[in-house]
Amino acid sequence: MVNRKIIFFGIAVILALVSLSFSVFSFDDSNPEQHIMLEIYEVPAYNAKGIHIYYGNNQSEFIPFRKLKEENQEKNGDLIVTTINKLSKEGFEITHVGSGLSNNGMITKIFMTRK
Repeated sequence: MVNRKIIFFGIAVILALVSLSFSVFSFDDSNPEQHIMLEIYEVPAYNAKGIHIYYGNNQSEFIPFRKLKEENQEKNGDLIVTTINKLSKEGFEITHVGSGLSNNGMITKIFMTRK
């Protein structure tokens, strides 16, 4: 008998990959300077845990998380929301989101376009 956790994990990974592929392939690049990408690494084994923002033209920004521990969960979540709100005030809106599990953690990609 197959363990339910394994089945759930498999389905979650498949759904995340399908979601990410739809996000990437439906991306409109008619005006590339208007798009940015956020990568959010919530992977304990990854050294650069945090928010990576790619503006294009070799411009990027890294906002580190506090240690990935239970007591920092709310602070790291607030950091994500604060960053997205800041970018929204600068005229960007979320157009696509994809995420997936990796090494007991989560990687999320958020694509934003200037309004």
